[in-house]
Amino acid sequence: MENIFVAIASYRDRECQWTLKNLFEAARFPERIAVGICWQFDPELDRECFSEPCPRPGQVQVIDVPLADARGACWAKAKALSLLGEQEYVLLIDSHMRFAEGWDVEMIEMLRQTGNPRAFLSTYPAGYVPPDERRFNTPRLVPVKFFERVMSMNSVLLDMPRPLPSYLMAGGYLFGHREMFVEVPYDPHIYFIGEEVTHAARYYTHGWDGHTPHKCLIHHYYERKEAPHHWDDDKERWPEINRRSYKRIRHVLGIERTADAEALLEIERYGIGRRRTLEQFQAAIGVNFKALLIDRKRQESIAAIEQHLAQPQLPRADHEIDALGVHACRHGQFLLPGNDAYIGKAMTEYGEWTEGLLKLLAALFAPGAHVVEVGAGFGAHAIPLARLAGAEGRLTAIEQSQRMVDLLHANRVLNQVDNLHIVHAHAGPQTGAVEIDEPVFRTEGGNFGMIKHRPMADWQKMVPGLMLDGENWGPVDCLVIDTPGAVAEVLAGARRLLASQRPVLLVNADNAGDAERSGEILRQAGYHLWRHVCPFFVADNFFQCQENLFGGLASQSLIALPDGRDISALGALPQA
Repeated sequence: MENIFVAIASYRDRECQWTLKNLFEAARFPERIAVGICWQFDPELDRECFSEPCPRPGQVQVIDVPLADARGACWAKAKALSLLGEQEYVLLIDSHMRFAEGWDVEMIEMLRQTGNPRAFLSTYPAGYVPPDERRFNTPRLVPVKFFERVMSMNSVLLDMPRPLPSYLMAGGYLFGHREMFVEVPYDPHIYFIGEEVTHAARYYTHGWDGHTPHKCLIHHYYERKEAPHHWDDDKERWPEINRRSYKRIRHVLGIERTADAEALLEIERYGIGRRRTLEQFQAAIGVNFKALLIDRKRQESIAAIEQHLAQPQLPRADHEIDALGVHACRHGQFLLPGNDAYIGKAMTEYGEWTEGLLKLLAALFAPGAHVVEVGAGFGAHAIPLARLAGAEGRLTAIEQSQRMVDLLHANRVLNQVDNLHIVHAHAGPQTGAVEIDEPVFRTEGGNFGMIKHRPMADWQKMVPGLMLDGENWGPVDCLVIDTPGAVAEVLAGARRLLASQRPVLLVNADNAGDAERSGEILRQAGYHLWRHVCPFFVADNFFQCQENLFGGLASQSLIALPDGRDISALGALPQA
């Protein structure tokens, strides 16, 4: 049974009692929910905060804080989170919220839909007005301006079919695995402004990815004109607390270093992580902290990508559906374009495609491995590679063509492959959108596995871009890159992955110049290289077809192994 811990920081908030009541009433499994509250109040002035009896008091822990001891929002949130037990999930919220029916089950399922074991959900929720007048929308966080040299955010509305990456977080709606809150503890030394961008940077650099929820499950009371605030009640102390907080934030984000010991309390515990850099975080969200710049074009690109993902283009029947067919091949049933001059032709005539590469790869990793394939196409290799990884392993397939991604999804279903995770993106040396021309499957003799990219000019041809270094893959045991002529670009965005994970690699080497650049990157990373040649035609193919349709054509590859790896599987392959 999966349990949720809900952390609430409440400052003299009459809405908190109703938040707590609705939280349990709307849950499908209220018995699986535990709540921790940091209650900051005055027993005489705030009696109205406790007019409603506490529901399920056995599941609610409270830290009572006199107003004289209060230190701000983040301090109170850290106090509430200190009550975390062994629950699998954590929801951090404000004290003035309303909940959708079944929010607990839906939120866990939404987190799973990201397909990312280190994802979290966060945004500025839709609003409500007491007692329960709700608005329904799904806002996405965006950088908007700088105040005191610290970035602040706003939200834009976006309809989405699934949670989409944003890498940002909101302090009033943060849902994730308990491991994230243990690994990246909430910083009690930040006062209020700057809380969100600082924690977003810390989560990202520790290897956690923020996603925008696509379902409206909770609501926030925004107006609150009547509500008391700590900065109004404690006018003597809060200016100094706030001043030190700004110093701390600017130090953590690399904007301005400080030697103020008070501003740097426990900075080692609450600092930036080492899995990814602060520069990568800024590139991912499209800002420059030191220059106080927000890349508006980058923001437009992100918004357009998400809108594109929210409204995916369906296959066009006039050039696609009638050019496809399902073929029984060596490794299962494949929906594929028969007009393809190479992979499609080999699959339809021989029932396989470069089977020698699959046999070699089978010797390079063991069941249970995580394999990443860049340039997966319709799955000629992805499907058998996923099976080789086994039930305890997985295959992450990255493909830039939406048409090919559609086929890959279909082939995953046709072959009942459950451990195949599909990513529609262009992998390269940097993030940001690129432009491609989708293959037209009706074209006779087209090479549909050779799709070139270029800087984006036409939104209709847009593909989101990623760096392998910028993703949360977990352990990567084997990396396959089949992007003829662009392998070096992919490797240029994977240097940290190569250094930290040390996977074995098989990369396309059909283009001599690209192969030379790829080899140099791999050697610099401490890899040893071998060459492999796999002919398109072998007599012992699955259909036993003896007609050679490809002459002497063959696939050229580089195999790269780090020091200490067993090379016996490579046999007599020549070193490169």
